[in-house]
Amino acid sequence: MTRKLQTLLQTLAVTAIFGLITSLGYAQSGNLSGSITDFVTGEQLPGATVLISELERGAPADIDGNYEIQNIPVGTYNVRYSFIGYATLNQEVTITEGDNIVNIQLRPDQTGLDEVVVTGIASRTSKAISEVAVSRVDATQYTASQSYQDLSQLISGKVAGVNVQPTGGTVGAGIRFNVRSGGGIGGSGQPVIYVDGIRIDNSQLSTFYVGGQGTGTLADINMDEVESINFLKGPAAAALYGTSGSNGVVLITTKRGQALSGAGSLSVKVRTTQGTSDYNRTETFDQFGSTEAIKDVFKEGTLDQKSISVAGGSEFIRFYTSVDQRNETGIMNRNYMDRQNFRANIDAFPREDLTISVSTGYAWNEVALPDNDNNIVGYLGNTILAGPGPDADGNLAIGQNTFGFTALESIESINDVSRTNRFLGSLSIQYRPIKNFELNASVGFDGSDLRRDATVPPGFFVVGPGTIGERAIANRSNEQYTYDISARYQYSVIEGLNATTTVGSQLFDRNVYSQNFTKQNFSTPLITNIGAGEDFIAGDEGFLNTREAGVFFEQSFNFEDTFMLSFGGRQDFAAAIGGDAPNIFYPKASAAVRLDRALQLPSLVNFLKVRAAYGETGLLPGFNDGATRLWEAANSAYGTGGVINFIGNTQIKPERIKELELGVETELFNNSLSLDLTYYSQKSEDSIIDFREAPSTGTANLIPFNVGSIEGNGLEAALSYTPIQNRNTQLTFNVTYSYQDTEVTSLGGAQPIFDGFSLNVIEEGIRRSEFYVPRVIGVLFDDDGLYAGVDATAEREAVGNPIPVHSGSFSSSLQVVKNLTAYIQFDFAYDLYVYNNTKQFSILFRNLEEYEILRRQLGFSAIGYESVEALEVGTAAYNEAAEAYAAINPSYDYNFIERADWLKLRELSITYNFRDILSQFGADAYVKDLSFSVGGRNLWTSTKYSGLDPEVNFAGARSLSRGQDFLTLPTARQVYFTVSLGF
Repeated sequence: MTRKLQTLLQTLAVTAIFGLITSLGYAQSGNLSGSITDFVTGEQLPGATVLISELERGAPADIDGNYEIQNIPVGTYNVRYSFIGYATLNQEVTITEGDNIVNIQLRPDQTGLDEVVVTGIASRTSKAISEVAVSRVDATQYTASQSYQDLSQLISGKVAGVNVQPTGGTVGAGIRFNVRSGGGIGGSGQPVIYVDGIRIDNSQLSTFYVGGQGTGTLADINMDEVESINFLKGPAAAALYGTSGSNGVVLITTKRGQALSGAGSLSVKVRTTQGTSDYNRTETFDQFGSTEAIKDVFKEGTLDQKSISVAGGSEFIRFYTSVDQRNETGIMNRNYMDRQNFRANIDAFPREDLTISVSTGYAWNEVALPDNDNNIVGYLGNTILAGPGPDADGNLAIGQNTFGFTALESIESINDVSRTNRFLGSLSIQYRPIKNFELNASVGFDGSDLRRDATVPPGFFVVGPGTIGERAIANRSNEQYTYDISARYQYSVIEGLNATTTVGSQLFDRNVYSQNFTKQNFSTPLITNIGAGEDFIAGDEGFLNTREAGVFFEQSFNFEDTFMLSFGGRQDFAAAIGGDAPNIFYPKASAAVRLDRALQLPSLVNFLKVRAAYGETGLLPGFNDGATRLWEAANSAYGTGGVINFIGNTQIKPERIKELELGVETELFNNSLSLDLTYYSQKSEDSIIDFREAPSTGTANLIPFNVGSIEGNGLEAALSYTPIQNRNTQLTFNVTYSYQDTEVTSLGGAQPIFDGFSLNVIEEGIRRSEFYVPRVIGVLFDDDGLYAGVDATAEREAVGNPIPVHSGSFSSSLQVVKNLTAYIQFDFAYDLYVYNNTKQFSILFRNLEEYEILRRQLGFSAIGYESVEALEVGTAAYNEAAEAYAAINPSYDYNFIERADWLKLRELSITYNFRDILSQFGADAYVKDLSFSVGGRNLWTSTKYSGLDPEVNFAGARSLSRGQDFLTLPTARQVYFTVSLGF
């Protein structure tokens, strides 16, 4: 019996196994395939993603936009179709046995609601449910037809609440960001910038000569490598970045490979751009007597850029690599930038639960800067400040003594070049050990070596070395590391309510080494080695180490994508904080409601969200502010000893900046009209103000205290309207607008803080950086009606601000018959003031035509213009001339603080793609894409400003001086064409 039972069981087991194998072999399954195209143009979308949600299986579209997923069990599934720049489509698909063909058309996501945006240090979500204001720039959309020298040109006018100001028209120079109302009183006011998770160096480096201009480290970054840029514009969004995020955070993501299935999974693009540049507002030269001499120092600049990129990948690995060279010369001699970039990005997926990403970028950048600004060795200083002299007829005339400070041949002989080697690299790992739980870790490195050489050869006279020659060398090495680690868990609390918990830590470590050395007296110009100089002039070295660390957490809840709530905070640590200062904690909280889901709204409303957010960040004290005392060596006739160099405050803590943000976002009329409005209010407390010790203490040092405060508020708006969208035509209009205002509320009893020229001020009761000078009321007359001088206030007054109160842009794009695309963008600034120090000094050097004519009319001695007759005293014409003369009296700075509102045609481009023509002739088997673009930048300017350019600052991008134009090179008009090939 037992043996029979055993035999029966064995038979049943074999039968069961055979049946299982048979059932597996004959299980019903099907294949899903089709094409993914653009709904508007019908173009294929290679790299688009297809995902079966229930099975977590997917595939990318191949180079022709086709996809296929095999061996899918028969059934009904939710299939998700997505592609960057397009609205995600979720479609229910029933799989039957055999082949199932589903062709999909994706609509362009005009307002980016489906885009994944960064909302915090370890937070990403779609813009549709974001609780904070996040602006995203799709860089590839613009770089496809435009050429951008640096980040400032790419983002100018494209982000509400962010105003980018170049320091001048010098190629390769620094830039200044104005983000919202500028954060606190201290610091540089600049946002922290990340590239692929690497916190990068954003400095302006100034050493010798060249006036206020310096080399901008952002000029090393190639904009053609950039995929997208996210902006977190204030503490409400950037609180988890701690003291690094007080002035906003810029998150740059470079291009990466796409997983292209099937044959031809490699994409190769070759591109070249050629262009020229000039200064197109030469009519501004006519006010000076040396008009022709000024014109002669300007020249035509050139642009030559070539690049090749290769991208591709499979299910397990993706890659992107590019090589680029950009050679650009400025509109003045001795100004050029020769930059070479290489990038290689790799994403590997060795397991379903593991992603490894590597980003690397190398830049070699050589920048030559000319002398200008507050500089007697500059081209503009020697032409605009030309004194009087005999003209061609031997008569005394203005503007004849050009190059009176420094001869032209001496200026041309100077060589000032900086060369930078820079490497950016990051490694990030994402591990998903269980469903909905992920661990992220990354390390980033930004390392650069800069050497700047400035040479004045012997035999040429330059103030300072005279004719004996001078050589100066400066070296700067910057190494900074970014470490991030975080854990993120998503889970369901109850049906419909999902939660996400995020915790993490961030560490930043920076080391800067610098040396400089100057020698004079070279016997021959043939030997330029600095060791050949006989006279040692100066030399020094420096070392700086800064460290910041923080731990953070964030808890968020999402109820059916309708009600969203988040809160969190960050505990910060930094070497600059005083040893006796309390711990620094920055909280944040935010919420949003999708009213289009929560309420029954009219059908014209497709999307409506309201949001509110609060956050705090800070500004670190100075590097030594937390020290007790610092000493330095001093030499005297009595020997060498130590003296107090600095007295700090062990209780010093970061300046704290609080921000409340309220917003509403909507889409109307079948998503053709969208509006994004944000109001913010900022308040800064514990601003660091220096107080001088009383003389009775025996020291005269300034000691820092947390006593100041400043408030700011503003409004940001972004409007997009697409009135026409069909297969042949698409027309889109975009408008951005920003309003910002500030008021310094307290300096803790300290004196006003002025810039180095006593013009811009930090003073209680007025805006930050306001021009603060005695106001000119009018003209004074004596009893006989004769001009008697200028009537002005004795006390200083706020007379205008160098940061525009209102700014924005208007742009439009038009696509016709799928292949022809045009883009135009105007930028504007309103309620802006600029100090025209160039005009003031041209009067002092007697080179302004208006000044000499008014002197003739008033009966004063003048240079030239003998044909101008004196006006009769007491007449309306005489009094009018007297008013005009008082308004340009060079003894009063107020006269040269001008209203400088401007409107600029910033960008214009036309692109034609020959894709259809290639297809007609069968060439698309070899060339996938061919396009030709013509474009321009700064093509037209309208402004009230009488100077050369209202968008400059002679003191560079980091000084307290703002909006001051003093012999600064204006920005150039540039036109170019681009040819792009894709294989």
